[in-house]
Amino acid sequence: MTEFRLPDSPIIDCRDRASFKQRHLKGSVNIPAAELFQRMHELPQKQQALTIVYDRSSRPDAETFFTDRHFIIERWIADEDFNAIDPSLLSKGRSSIYHWQPAPFVKQFEQDYLKPNYTKKNNNKNDNLNNGVILDLACGAGRDAVYLSMQGWQVIGVDYSETALQRCQLTASEYDQHVELKQADLEKDFDFASLHINHPVMAVVVCRYLHRPLMSKIKSLLAPGGMIAYHTFMQGCEKIGSPRNPNYLLKPNELAETFDEFIVLQNEVSHLSDGRPVANFVARKPL
Repeated sequence: MTEFRLPDSPIIDCRDRASFKQRHLKGSVNIPAAELFQRMHELPQKQQALTIVYDRSSRPDAETFFTDRHFIIERWIADEDFNAIDPSLLSKGRSSIYHWQPAPFVKQFEQDYLKPNYTKKNNNKNDNLNNGVILDLACGAGRDAVYLSMQGWQVIGVDYSETALQRCQLTASEYDQHVELKQADLEKDFDFASLHINHPVMAVVVCRYLHRPLMSKIKSLLAPGGMIAYHTFMQGCEKIGSPRNPNYLLKPNELAETFDEFIVLQNEVSHLSDGRPVANFVARKPL
């Protein structure tokens, strides 16, 4: 039997689901070649080298996708090579592994503020939040919403883009998660009542999106004791890159002043890898 070692790089298996479930390399993630474009938000960042598993039908589309987008491919492995691989390095069924990440701010918010303060269904110290939901506004392709769902929270994702919501649904389904998705234009005569939310809103999460008229509506929407978690660009970004429009850039301390009647739990400025400043803000609505 030929000696084979599992690659250190992330393994993306581009075969169809049936083939993947029959057998696959341990530690691999299944993104069929036909879904690569719709699910490319689930891939690691481009500077990360990848190992690609393929069969005859998936190789052409996979090669075109990764080559056109300048991904670094460390290794190509054909499924026919599995016959020469130690069976202990193979697995069956679905995989729970994923290589995408939520926004670090959302991960920190869940660990530092949601878990210590709320339960995921009932028996909250604050009865207003029993069976509450988390609302992810401008959720995009849904990595943050799906991550929060994977931690056990009830999540509603809202976005204007039907394409983004379809991508979110694909990711949620792949990991057996349920995220309730609602398409809405948050900037054109928007009213939260149009979403028909039937549970108390324990938290509103907003990442890299700013539409100031929503602020007062978020205040009213949150249940007493609920939290606003806001992470977006600040003034100074325009000197480095986008966005440059001041309508999309927070002023220093703007969120604390906007939510001045809330209990501020975090009000910090951090910087992205390219130097752009972003706000990390968490506040709780008084009981």
